[in-house]
Amino acid sequence: LDSPSTSGTERDVVGARRRVRSVTKAGTTRVETVDAIPSGYERSFRGNHGVFAREADGGVVAVAELSVSGMTCSACSGSVEEALRRVVGVQSVGVSLVTGRVDVTFGVTPGGERPEDVLQVLAQTVEDAGFDVDSSSLAADPSFDRPVLQVRLAIQGMTCSSCSSAVESALSGVPGVAEVKVALAMDEAFVAGDSTKFTAQDVVTAIEDAGFEAQIKSVETQKDEGIVHEIEIDVEGMTCSACQNSVEGILAAVKGVESASVSLITGKAKVTYMLSETKSRDIIKAIEDAGFGASVSQESQSSSSRNKTRESDYWRTLFRRSLMFTVPLFLLSKILPHTSPGLHRILMSEVWGVFLPLHQVLKIALATPVQFWIGRRFYVGAYNALRHGSANMDVLVVLGTTASYAYSLASVLFHSMNKHKYAKDYQPTDFFETGATLITFICLGKYLETSAKAKTSNAISKLMELTPDTAILVELDENNQVKSEQEILTTLIHVGDHLKVLPGSKIPTDGTVSSGSSYVDESMITGESIPVLKSAGDQVIGGTLNTAGLLHMKATKIGSDTALSQIIKMVETAQMSKAPVQRYADKISSYFVPIVVILAVTTFLSWYIAGRAGGYPSDWIPQGHNVFLFSLTFGISVVVVACPCALGLATPTAIMVGTGVGATNGVLIKGGDALEKACHVSCLVFDKTGTLTLGLPSVVDSLHLHPYMKEEECAVLAATAESSSEHPLARAILKYARDVLFGKVRDDSQVTFDTPEEVDILPGFGVICTVKGAAHAEHMARINLTPGSRNAR
Repeated sequence: LDSPSTSGTERDVVGARRRVRSVTKAGTTRVETVDAIPSGYERSFRGNHGVFAREADGGVVAVAELSVSGMTCSACSGSVEEALRRVVGVQSVGVSLVTGRVDVTFGVTPGGERPEDVLQVLAQTVEDAGFDVDSSSLAADPSFDRPVLQVRLAIQGMTCSSCSSAVESALSGVPGVAEVKVALAMDEAFVAGDSTKFTAQDVVTAIEDAGFEAQIKSVETQKDEGIVHEIEIDVEGMTCSACQNSVEGILAAVKGVESASVSLITGKAKVTYMLSETKSRDIIKAIEDAGFGASVSQESQSSSSRNKTRESDYWRTLFRRSLMFTVPLFLLSKILPHTSPGLHRILMSEVWGVFLPLHQVLKIALATPVQFWIGRRFYVGAYNALRHGSANMDVLVVLGTTASYAYSLASVLFHSMNKHKYAKDYQPTDFFETGATLITFICLGKYLETSAKAKTSNAISKLMELTPDTAILVELDENNQVKSEQEILTTLIHVGDHLKVLPGSKIPTDGTVSSGSSYVDESMITGESIPVLKSAGDQVIGGTLNTAGLLHMKATKIGSDTALSQIIKMVETAQMSKAPVQRYADKISSYFVPIVVILAVTTFLSWYIAGRAGGYPSDWIPQGHNVFLFSLTFGISVVVVACPCALGLATPTAIMVGTGVGATNGVLIKGGDALEKACHVSCLVFDKTGTLTLGLPSVVDSLHLHPYMKEEECAVLAATAESSSEHPLARAILKYARDVLFGKVRDDSQVTFDTPEEVDILPGFGVICTVKGAAHAEHMARINLTPGSRNAR
């Protein structure tokens, strides 16, 4: 760096990574600075706008990271990738549909265009393709960052925005955490940060210390060397601690494995490994070669859905139990005393030994289980919230119901000690039914809320189920001929694997067709109802359906990199995002509980002071009451009315349900912001011909060229030719034939047609087949038709 060619450079060599930080003065370019470093060293620099360059094969390449908005599906990401590849000098392009990030690697020629100038060309290319580039959010060189730990967790116990704020605050306080997302409606959290400063267990501890329960869903670490992945394996055949130690030793010896822990009790092994050095199939094989059975734990993709279903069942049980006590309590308080004088006298009779009227003893007996047994969950939540200096909906529920219960109990004892029950105009002034009814309705609301969440999670589970469980792995020889094949789990597919896709089966992962041709139904991904012809060199998407021919493909993307996984992540990310109105509601709700308490105290003091000062007539006060008890009822009323904190819960629940229902119907919504803006939409523009269709092609017209052929016979022959095909057009022809033969009103879906012979499918053109005359005549006779005077074919 001290050479004359770089005399305008100040330098600072830093740390064990031998990082050189330079300040380039006028007259010295970045490329000249990099070229001044002797060959044999890894040479890279960070440029403006997230551009950096490094030595590659004797030259210098630059990597630009663009943040692109407007991509909504895999077709959009494909358009961006195709447009950028056409730019001169571009070597590779990587597009992430979920994050909107685009990585472009391109060559840098000394003395030629600067990387910053090429970046502008790339940005303009993306914009010309119809998308927007946010230049302010272009990322920096990832090789200068520390390893990034990403943890996704399921959280139990959050009931309102105050709870989610408490969790977010607790997670933000963990050293090294850089990004925190908490989704109240999904009961999930996402944490990312410096993996050298915290672990996934630290995150769980922070949440539990905040008074909530947490369970790790996924852990992933991104390092300079690549991505560190964690896998859970079911191990069979372990009988003692020696077996356990043996499996741990086997796993530790596998190249690329960073850590392995084996549990003899659960029969599971957790393995952390570098994706760039080893694969899950290698780890499974190592265990099997040692004589143990091994398989990837089918960590249920629908575990989140099951958890929410379990939570929904929990609240339904609480609601039913609460209803068993609240309904008779309500009848006893509001209905039965007014039905007949005789029943009223019975209820007012004194219970021997407790010196209280029968109806009050029954009220206490019915209200106490609701308050302290069924309502225990609210007390625990309120205690945890207050212990950490926050106030959530549980605090409000506990304040309102406890105040109502305590006031009622005090009122009953007060009246009993003063013997007010012997007065002719005595009227009970307890509110036992108020607290019980409030808890019952809150349980009902939570049950309805969790039921909506469970249905939304089922929508995501249905997306996950598009990917098949297994795939056929083939091994090729030097002449690219199939040497062997075996069935494996799709979770064990590696990039570069050659796979066989049978007709009628689903594409196991994203890849490229290496041989064969077939129509692939991509409607579940693209929305296009007509299958697309795929042949050698074409891209296929995991989860789509191979309708006709046999395909051989090469896997190019697996796991979370596939288009389907990115769509699922997009839906989950959308559900975790906050709409602008939700941020405003969360801000208000954070002050909601203190404001309610202040208003309740103010109301109580206002009535109490006014009563002491004679501000209202004394006959307003019920018999046996005093100013204090009378004023207290108004303060309690304020707290009770404010209990259901729907302010912070309505928006996230609406976003979750809306995005989930949209995903079920093939509409991907990128977040609450998009939903909020949707109310201002006045015009919709559809860019695809097949978007506004039923998704089921149908025959609209037919042309008969044979002079002796009737329309019915034409329909029979066409249906016979297509009877063994799964193509959507074939199904349309079969339906057309049934309509012609039996009418559109009658349901004859069970009617079958003959199987043709010598079938030859010509992709892109149609089908040629032979139908024997005798068989055709017999079939025509079965449906009461006479064939024409010729051979049917």
